[in-house]
Amino acid sequence: MKYRIFTFLLFLSFPTFAQKGKNVNIKGIVIDAKNQDPLPNTFIYLKNHSEFSILSSNSGEFDLNYPNLFRTDTLVISLLGYQKKQIPLSNLNQKINQISLNQVDISLQEVVVQPDESLFEEFFTKVIENIPNNYPTKKHQLNALYRRVSTDYNEYTKLVEAAVLVEDYDYKRDIYHSKIKIEALRQSDELGDVDSVLIQSFQRLSEHIAKQVERMRANSMINEGFESNIIRYARSPNSMLSKENYKVAFFGSSRFPVYHSLVGTEIHGQDTIFHIAFGNTDPPKGDSFIKINSRNFAIEEFQLTSNGFGKIEFYVQHYMKYKEVKGVYYPEKVEYRMMRFINRDIGSHQVDIHTFWFDDVQTENLQKIRPRDVLDRDFRIETRSFDYDKDFWERYELIKKHPLDPSVKKSLERFKSLEKQFEENSKNR
Repeated sequence: MKYRIFTFLLFLSFPTFAQKGKNVNIKGIVIDAKNQDPLPNTFIYLKNHSEFSILSSNSGEFDLNYPNLFRTDTLVISLLGYQKKQIPLSNLNQKINQISLNQVDISLQEVVVQPDESLFEEFFTKVIENIPNNYPTKKHQLNALYRRVSTDYNEYTKLVEAAVLVEDYDYKRDIYHSKIKIEALRQSDELGDVDSVLIQSFQRLSEHIAKQVERMRANSMINEGFESNIIRYARSPNSMLSKENYKVAFFGSSRFPVYHSLVGTEIHGQDTIFHIAFGNTDPPKGDSFIKINSRNFAIEEFQLTSNGFGKIEFYVQHYMKYKEVKGVYYPEKVEYRMMRFINRDIGSHQVDIHTFWFDDVQTENLQKIRPRDVLDRDFRIETRSFDYDKDFWERYELIKKHPLDPSVKKSLERFKSLEKQFEENSKNR
């Protein structure tokens, strides 16, 4: 994708050295509770931050690294044929944790046919062939909550929330034709260590590099988050999900192979969902995976993680979750994580996390979005760009469904309340 090439070129253009954040390591071994045998390919992840995940090795061992910010989370251990286990991180020690799983008795009615690993290529081919049947083919609108939170080691440093209306089209059309209207927006103070001179240099360099890679990434943070949806590009010939590219993306080559592991299955009503991890290690780490519905070969969840290039730390993660509505899949959640370029201390400890939560889709009686109300991709959202309507946010249903994590709120309020920050950073201050 040209967008990812652009971001990498931009990163390499700065004479900086990535710094490791203050992370925590949980080490352990997963065994069968009955016979004490090690359990390879067990999927291990944080319950509320599943992007931090890993598969156990052939000897059942694992070493999961995650930010200390999430120390109040819960570790989930899951393996097909075994009872899932959840353990609060506070109950685990910093040495080797031995975790035992109990086998589950499966009745004949619960047995599902699984794709043999040797047939993964044929399975993925059916996924790609069915993309035109599974995703939107006409104009539609989605109400969404957009949230961006920024991190710096063990603290959160910035919050932006917006209620938006998204109008999108047939997935054959370029995503840049989609329209976004901001209904309301609020933001906190910037608590990060911002180097304004560096940011200006970054912006000038981005404009120069953009000319070399044909299409510039959006300056608007909201467009940037929306355009990170890889599934939305599936019908583009440049997409990793296109017929031209999927074999290289998911199977690699003899020199750069891609490995796969069937992590497990989920039963949703009458549907069986296969959870397949993939990556360039054997077994895969588990931080890149795809969930496929065996009924129609639709991609229901997809996560792609890039952790670096050789000795260069470079963290980017895309996550998409789709839901079926009348035989067509529409986005339910899109999340995009990218290292933050605000000073010279660049690394995975400083990250922007863009998240969209989408409400029910509308395909008829669509709202008219006037051209002047469409968010410009080049519009940079600055302090005091929008009015703050407290009553609107108290009534807003999507914020009730997806409230801010208490740990984020506590961190952002270390100097003053969020309500005070929203008021001071509004246009009507």
